[in-house]
Amino acid sequence: MTGNKKRYQLGVGIAILVGAIAYLVIASLSSTGVYYYTLDELKDLAIDPSQKIRVSGALDKESVEYDPSGPVLRFRLQTEDGDEKLPVVFRDVMPDNLMESTEIVVTGLLHDGAFYAESMLVKCPSRYEAAEEELSGE
Repeated sequence: MTGNKKRYQLGVGIAILVGAIAYLVIASLSSTGVYYYTLDELKDLAIDPSQKIRVSGALDKESVEYDPSGPVLRFRLQTEDGDEKLPVVFRDVMPDNLMESTEIVVTGLLHDGAFYAESMLVKCPSRYEAAEEELSGE
């Protein structure tokens, strides 16, 4: 009978351990999970100001203002057709390749019609695209 009792205790211990690990995984994913929106999707949503989100758009190059003493970078993201625009405030150093970007993805908070970015990913044209244009003679 002691063998069955030890197996039962071992089974309960393993079940508790598996449950704890599952809880930790789910809790960490839900707290770090960030949703990804385009500007077109964002305009139709009611976003909680405390919810961290990720937004993608093209850079409105004429809107870029940078104060290196802060540092504070202000610009607008826009849809490809330029119809929708979103002001962005990024309190960090301006990326070197910002003006060559094809798409920018910012992560942060949307508050009072402006986006306060905590991080920014600048996507630039591939160097292979330029090589293909040279080969094709364009």
